[in-house]
Amino acid sequence: MGASSRPNPSILASPVGAPVEGRVARAEHFFLSSLESWRQSVGVEKMVLVGHSLGGYLASAYALRYPERVSSLILVSPAGIPHGPDTAPKGRIIASKAAEQQHRRASVDDVDAAQMEMQDPKEDEAAMAKARDQSVVRRGLTKFFLWGWEKGLSPFSILRGIGPWGPLLVGKYSSRRFAAQTPEDVRDLHAYIYATSVLKGSGEFCISHLLAPGAYARMPIVDRIHKLRMPVTFLYGDNDWMDVEGGLLSEHILAKEGNKDVQVHVVPTAGHHLYLDNPKFTNRVLDERIKSAPKMAAE
Repeated sequence: MGASSRPNPSILASPVGAPVEGRVARAEHFFLSSLESWRQSVGVEKMVLVGHSLGGYLASAYALRYPERVSSLILVSPAGIPHGPDTAPKGRIIASKAAEQQHRRASVDDVDAAQMEMQDPKEDEAAMAKARDQSVVRRGLTKFFLWGWEKGLSPFSILRGIGPWGPLLVGKYSSRRFAAQTPEDVRDLHAYIYATSVLKGSGEFCISHLLAPGAYARMPIVDRIHKLRMPVTFLYGDNDWMDVEGGLLSEHILAKEGNKDVQVHVVPTAGHHLYLDNPKFTNRVLDERIKSAPKMAAE
């Protein structure tokens, strides 16, 4: 993103049906090797590493690969931490299926009750037909989305291809998502998002190798995090679409492994971009954890 060199990610091209482990390893290396090269070039021996969203996933992966280079790990609304529906342990899958069946039974009961209350049979038939049509459209869109995700298609490619309608589309998103910011900040955010999104694609084509549809990691960090020995901090917004349960489970796992310096914070009145939604709370936690990070021994 930003003004980075945007290297060609063609090295990640995988044949259909390639093992997940290989896809993930190549995609992680694409990012982690760049970060490690940067660290070496600027002469940083050890650092407090902060990552947001996908950056949280990659910061975790970097800390696992180069633990001697990370004094403290701070994960801000991180992606890829918990299990998803396709990677959950067997017991969790069974529980999820039971909950889903119960939800379906409740939904059927609700539909039956609603149908009994309908007075006009013609209105009933029209409503059922409309529901069927909407269901077909939803299934079609879902199949297209899943196909595009697995093929590595990027929404930014669409943005690059629609020409003058691009700024309008981004403007609607930025004005809605960042409505709590000042008009000047919204304009700056809009300009940044659009300018970076229409540049040459690079890392965006790696996301589908790391994450399955729904933004769940193909190889969840929670299954690897037990190896970390440095302080770890999780921050989530109270209206975040990232799952705080991933942070809480990680805290439990790390505590069992002897790492007691783990914190999970829920930032009030904040969503995924909690550093914008509630900067005062977010910055206070960041400042405290950065200052408490273990210092390097004097040489």
